[in-house]
Amino acid sequence: HMSEINIFQMVKQFNRSDFRKSSIPMGLVSGWPCIRQAGKALALTIPYFSRTPGKEKTAIYPIYCSATILIKNPDRLMDFTVYPYQTEWKGIDYTKPAGYFKHKALDDVHTKEEYEALSPEEKQEKCGKVKAEFLEAGADHVILNMEDLLKLI
Repeated sequence: HMSEINIFQMVKQFNRSDFRKSSIPMGLVSGWPCIRQAGKALALTIPYFSRTPGKEKTAIYPIYCSATILIKNPDRLMDFTVYPYQTEWKGIDYTKPAGYFKHKALDDVHTKEEYEALSPEEKQEKCGKVKAEFLEAGADHVILNMEDLLKLI
């Protein structure tokens, strides 16, 4: 039996680490982590980018760097990549937004309190809409819970 892993907790823990504080500019925020296979182990890659919140939408800038940690040993940094220094990422202008973001599924929700006040059914429906958006955008899989993750392993 596999012990439960909390990805959100791992990202939170990494974001409080000395490495995060010393090596990743404070103006950057962490994005959706990506679970991937690293040899026989599972790893978590956390992207970092800047954003400029606006009234109607948030400007999202290209990913500036990413950190990869082992899921079984989150204190072990496996990889740290700063993209402007990578040849294949050289032509990207990091001062221009890559896009603007506001989930259509959450148009009527403006605060965390409003989200938490939604019924489980309403949350499920909004989650389904967001999942559909990711799949439409070309995601191979959308993992919502441990069950989804275990199906892929």
